[in-house]
Amino acid sequence: MIKYLNTNFNYDEKFVETYDEAPLWSSIFAQLLFENINYEDHISIIDLACGTGFPTFELAQRFGSNCKIYGVDQWKEALKRAEVKKFNYLVDNVQFLECNAENIDLPNDSIDLIVSNLGINNFSNIENCLKEMNRVIKNNGKIIITTNIKGHFKEFYDIFEKTLFEENELNLLNDLKNHIAHRGTIKSISKKFNDFGFKKIKVKKKVIKYNYFNGTSFLNHYFIKAGFLDSWKQLVGKNNLENIFKKLESNLNKYSNKKGKLSLSVPVLYLEFVKNRPVT
Repeated sequence: MIKYLNTNFNYDEKFVETYDEAPLWSSIFAQLLFENINYEDHISIIDLACGTGFPTFELAQRFGSNCKIYGVDQWKEALKRAEVKKFNYLVDNVQFLECNAENIDLPNDSIDLIVSNLGINNFSNIENCLKEMNRVIKNNGKIIITTNIKGHFKEFYDIFEKTLFEENELNLLNDLKNHIAHRGTIKSISKKFNDFGFKKIKVKKKVIKYNYFNGTSFLNHYFIKAGFLDSWKQLVGKNNLENIFKKLESNLNKYSNKKGKLSLSVPVLYLEFVKNRPVT
């Protein structure tokens, strides 16, 4: 069995010690956020799906001590890690809440701004989350999200499709198409927010390149294994799994040799909304 296909991550206390490497990825999106966010005084802010505290502590320090920041996440081990950072950073305007995005432990109409840096990518029921955000946010309060949309890793998925053709796994092509489409677009994401009482007021987008030496280095990268590999394995299924990934890795390496590196497109999206009506 190919070594990286045997990788399994248990989201426990040991894993959280390594998770802090993930902000190298999420900082790409947070940079766009901090370039476009409107800095205000004396406001209350939620960092939704805060993990181990990024960008929670950046928000707390950039907005200043007159603002209160709530880090919301249901991952207990991550919040324990965040509490250690809070002590070490000497930041006193942050409070962490162990709850999920469908049941935020805060009163109605109590929050001025909700920020979620890549958070909505991982919500299992976005409709319930949006309804809950509408509940806790004040009228005319704002939501700012960053996310990676359709077009993410386009070069990789083109080669993935080519590999499935070559392996005669034509039955998986539609599954791959659906997997790619789940990322959504500016239009589809904005509509969902609008359905739950939020009007789009600002959009910023840029495309960055995520570079690797070749397909082997890409598929063996810690963050790719932690964040993406499981979904690709589930898409392929157990039948012919190793042969497909051997061929995929080979095709990625051929592409890399031709291009000089494996350069993958990542559309980085900033969306800002304002609450214009309550939803019950």
